[in-house]
Formats: sequence, C-alpha cells, structure tokens
Amino acid sequence: MIRDCLVYTDTGICLFHRSFASSSINPEVDSLLVTNFLSAINNFAIDIAKSGLQTIRLLDGTRFYAEKRGCLVFVFIVDYYEKESDVKRKLGRVAKRVVEKVGIAATMKGNLFQPFGEEIEELIIYTLFVEDKWAYVLSKMFF
Repeated sequence: MIRDCLVYTDTGICLFHRSFASSSINPEVDSLLVTNFLSAINNFAIDIAKSGLQTIRLLDGTRFYAEKRGCLVFVFIVDYYEKESDVKRKLGRVAKRVVEKVGIAATMKGNLFQPFGEEIEELIIYTLFVEDKWAYVLSKMFF
C-alpha cells in the first residue's frame, strides 16, 4: 500500500503531504522534518557518489521511492510488499501530472503551490486509486 505521498523542493521545503494509511509517518513528526532529512541524504549522496537517491529501504521493509522533476521531488512511502515497478510507474505518472498542472516555475516559491493543494490531492488520488482500478476492470472485460 502507498502510505504517503510527499512533494517537496530540492531544498527540502515540503509543498504537499498526504497520508493514505494510519500507519504512515508518525503524526508527531512534521512533514518538513521528513523532507529536510530526505533532501539532506540526497545531497550527501550527490556529494559522495555524484548520484542522487532513488530508493531507501528501512529495516521493517518500508520503502521510500523518489522521482525528481526539475526543482521538485516526489516521494511515495510504501509497504514492503508493493511491487517496485508498479510504484515507480505510479510515481512517474503522479509527478508528470502535477508538473503539467502546476508547472515547475510556479513552485519555486512554496506558497504558490498552496492554491493547487486540493486539485493536486484529487489528481493524486485519481491516479493512484481510480485509474488503476478502471484499467484492471477493462482489461478483464475486453482482454
């Protein structure tokens, strides 16, 4: 299950966070702390290996998948049993659609993302939950 979706700038400013499960980020931990931490780890990886992070795996199997589009970083926090190729495909679709909707330039100042928050949330929910279910139903009916 995709537990959380985070969108933040490459400097660590959290622009959007949505939890889809009760077992997501500890409610006492601020989303900004999480995005700053992920940004710091990514910058460390770039400094050391000249390559950013794509996946982080915790001991309990929880995984963090990231995709960067311009100055934006999109992260899904998922359970261990989620198929990696499915998560990456969904993450790519969400990132593409959000950038198309809001544009990267509009997000340079974090507050400009705010008016789109509800629309972005609907877009993400549709991409993750509605679209895939319809694709599955149609594939069973016609193929």
